[in-house]
Amino acid sequence: MMNFESVDALDKHVGKALGVSPWFNLSQQQVNAFADTTLDFQGIHLNADAARASGFDAPIAHGYLLLALLPHLAQQVYSVDGMTSKINYGLDRCRFITPVPADAEVRASFALVEVLHKPKGIQLTVDAELQIRDHDKPAVVARTLALLIP
Repeated sequence: MMNFESVDALDKHVGKALGVSPWFNLSQQQVNAFADTTLDFQGIHLNADAARASGFDAPIAHGYLLLALLPHLAQQVYSVDGMTSKINYGLDRCRFITPVPADAEVRASFALVEVLHKPKGIQLTVDAELQIRDHDKPAVVARTLALLIP
């Protein structure tokens, strides 16, 4: 876990890796719950037969579920002292590279790209790569934006 004691410490870390999260088991139950929440009941996510008919070995996680895991995984990699909240500010880019089967293990690596000092807080640009255990290609690559509020 990398802890930054100040925004100045963040500024000095631009262009460097922040670290890699522990492995996280993405269960079929979580995929089902995400489908219930988002009303995305496409069979490739929920049904093994439908997934196989579409060329997958098993049901796969929703791409947006994978994106939604990034803040949880990032909290296990780095923190910044003196902030009251961290707000998702969006994405500059995102690609879903490799499907993630339900019950797979994933982790994320993060690198600090930019720190911008804004009137309402600190905007971080972070590159994230979601990896699947025992796969060569990443599941997701994204450039994320967050606003840290002091």
